[in-house]
Amino acid sequence: MVLNSSRSSEESYLLHLLDECERGRPQVVCVSGAVAIGKTELLTAFCQQAADSGALVLSAVARPGDRDRPLGSFAQLLDRPGIPEEIREHLSASVSVIAAQPTYGTCTHPRSLLQDAALLADQVAALLSDLAGLGSVVLSIDDLQHMDCMSLQVLMQLLRRLTSGQVMIVFTEDAMVVPTHPVLRAEIGRHAGYSGIDLRPLEIEDIAGILGEYYEPELIDDLARYYQAQTGGAPLLVRALLDDHVAPESAGTVPDIDEPAAGPSFRGAVLAICMRWDDKTTAVAQAAAVLGDRADAHQVAKVLPCDLEHAQERLAALEATGLVGSGLLLRSARPVVLWNTPDQVRFDLRLRASRVLSAQGGVDQADRHAVPEPWSIDAFTEAARQAEEDYDSDQAAGLLDLAVAKAEEPAQKTALTVDLVRLQWRSDPSRAAAHLDDLLQSVDAGRLDGTDAVCLVRWLTWCGRFADADRVAGAVVTADSLGEQGTADLAALILVHGASLPSAAEWFSCLRADLDLLVQPPVDTKLLLGSGAQPGRFGLIAVAAFDHTQRVGADDLVIGHAEQVLANLPIDDETFEPIVLALRTLVLADRLRTAAQWTHVFLSEARARLAGYWQAVLTGLRAEIFLRSGDLVAALEWADRAFDLLSDAGWGVAIGQPISVGIRASAVTGGSAQAQWLRRPVPPQMDGTGYAIDYLAARAESELALGWVDEAAEDADHAAELAAGRFDLPTAVAVRSVQSAVAIERGEPERALELLGEQLRMPGSGGARVRGISLRLFAAALNGPTRADVLTESAGLLAHCGARYEQALTLAALGEIRSEEGAAEAASLVVRQALELAEKCGATVLYRRLRVLADELDLQIIDAAADLGPQPSPGIEQESSPPLHRAQHAARHREPPAPVHRGSLIESGNPSS
Repeated sequence: MVLNSSRSSEESYLLHLLDECERGRPQVVCVSGAVAIGKTELLTAFCQQAADSGALVLSAVARPGDRDRPLGSFAQLLDRPGIPEEIREHLSASVSVIAAQPTYGTCTHPRSLLQDAALLADQVAALLSDLAGLGSVVLSIDDLQHMDCMSLQVLMQLLRRLTSGQVMIVFTEDAMVVPTHPVLRAEIGRHAGYSGIDLRPLEIEDIAGILGEYYEPELIDDLARYYQAQTGGAPLLVRALLDDHVAPESAGTVPDIDEPAAGPSFRGAVLAICMRWDDKTTAVAQAAAVLGDRADAHQVAKVLPCDLEHAQERLAALEATGLVGSGLLLRSARPVVLWNTPDQVRFDLRLRASRVLSAQGGVDQADRHAVPEPWSIDAFTEAARQAEEDYDSDQAAGLLDLAVAKAEEPAQKTALTVDLVRLQWRSDPSRAAAHLDDLLQSVDAGRLDGTDAVCLVRWLTWCGRFADADRVAGAVVTADSLGEQGTADLAALILVHGASLPSAAEWFSCLRADLDLLVQPPVDTKLLLGSGAQPGRFGLIAVAAFDHTQRVGADDLVIGHAEQVLANLPIDDETFEPIVLALRTLVLADRLRTAAQWTHVFLSEARARLAGYWQAVLTGLRAEIFLRSGDLVAALEWADRAFDLLSDAGWGVAIGQPISVGIRASAVTGGSAQAQWLRRPVPPQMDGTGYAIDYLAARAESELALGWVDEAAEDADHAAELAAGRFDLPTAVAVRSVQSAVAIERGEPERALELLGEQLRMPGSGGARVRGISLRLFAAALNGPTRADVLTESAGLLAHCGARYEQALTLAALGEIRSEEGAAEAASLVVRQALELAEKCGATVLYRRLRVLADELDLQIIDAAADLGPQPSPGIEQESSPPLHRAQHAARHREPPAPVHRGSLIESGNPSS
């Protein structure tokens, strides 16, 4: 008698059999079914009800590891109060005797009954007879197929003796994974009281009954169909999916039945089922996941490769679990199965699947080393798309590379190459750079235009190939085929790299007419409504916000637009550049806390996607945030991380960004790190770019700190020459601040005042940071009593924008002035504040200078540690970093750098040469 009913019906049937047992008719029940189908749950529920009704329940769980433990399962059955001591002692002795038998390790046949096992079977049968005289006895054995040989022998003898009495044996088995021994199975089936219950996946009515406890009746029908489609009726998956939907964070909401199941409980349940498969079943499931909607037993057999009968048998086993329906693995389960597949296995399966599908059954075997045929291009592309969706960019790039190698039609080859470069660029630009010449040929042949051509311009510019970039951009602008996305990308390029591209001004005049409205204040708020929710339109808004902040300064409207961009754009290849522009807008606006929070969000996603390029750019930006907030050692650590995430070739001309941060921070912390950062070379192509301006200004500041005034003057003047024109923006790089500092050191206060006056009259100089630093230098060039007032205003502005180190410098200068004026009390108060800030920032050089002043004022200061560490700025969360970084800063290059005379940026990129 085989039942296929709901779980409640099966529980009722077991209770009915228990009633028969209580009338003196022994019962033997086999509960069978696939893994995770609910066998153990049903057995546990029945045993609980049996115990509640007064029956004595003896339970055991057989496990794969117990097969070599003689009588291990029966030891569990008899390990409970009420079992006579003589049976316990005989059980222990039998275990010892049987384990010592030289043939025990090969004992696999229940008929090869050893004498001790036979005696034990007689004793257990007598015990059950005695116990049954007092009430019903239930023997519960979970996973019978894993029972050890001796326990199987004893159980078979018990079954032969079980002809009367109130005894019920209930066991579960999964014969599809590890078959129960056929002799024992035959003995079980022959018993007069035998019943079989075959558990199948839940029907839609059963699922509706479960959901009825959580949702309103009018929702049940649609939800039940959704649950059936997502889980295949597997009880474990139904409950896991329900857990995701009724979790505290999701309570009270109705799941979106148009979205696939992807919650943590559901993924964990699928993985739990996968872990219980044998290797052959796992291989079939992996092949079915790779094949997706085109999977059937024939295709699976060819992809593995294996016998068709084997594939059919394993797919049937998977169908019994609910994870396969109509021959296909559930869509919701495929990502979990693939995620749990080793990288090399997944790559080989996809490679074989691409050939099998493209040949439509004409190829039986293939391996990853085989050269792909031309007909496999579409399949390789599809496999690459799936790999990319799984965040497996290396495998996707490998498949695309094979497709590009075999593509013969020029337009298709160009399109595939663009996809390959985009994918490789995300991981490491140096890998993608090898294909840029191929794309240049496609431009010349007229096969590349629009957004793809603008991407090529960006890639060429990053690599310092400005002439090629200029030529491609000129061709694509005049073609009027950019669209919003291309227009936004090209405008962003102009803002970041315009000084190094000869035709940048011409491009601006050729862009679409509405770009002028977007890059001039105020930003059009209507763009955020309706169709404004397109990535291209948000890219234009990011360009406008960044340009406005650079040229005019930040206001609440522009900052709001930058945050709107960050909140609406998911990070991907098309949106990454606008995201970076929006983040830089917040940094230039001194919204450091907000910028740090958004950077952390996007960095987490970049790490999850293994996107080295994204990580490097965002990490460099995070280093800059720490630098501007005054967390100097943190800035050094993050600059190191950014520098190490890509090779020099991978960084291209943008390598100046992390190096500039490292140079500035190390100049303040002092020590050997300053020499190490100054020695780092930069590529010759960087000369003339915005990165070069920042790099030269940073190096001038570091050289000034070392007392190399002439070298600092040379670099500052070079930076000013490069900045003349579009890049002369104090919000981005306040070059005149560096020049004025050099002039003050040279004893030229009039020159310093002239430069600072120019800077304070420039658009965008009204920001707190630029104005605060300018006023501090202004005071240093002045004579007379007004200096203290100027410094007081400077300190207030710098405190407002969170520039703690710059504020400490201003307070130090103010303390010195108060000390010179004889106002000891006021000087002491200011110096204490400056010391506290310098210690928190890790500004070792400034701290030591202030200690000298504190000693002159007789201040009682507790000596800080020699190696000062930074304290996080208010609101900026400091992420943990590897211990290696702090050790590196203490150990690198013990010798101080020696001043050198430089004639060009490239020479200056490596002072040690």
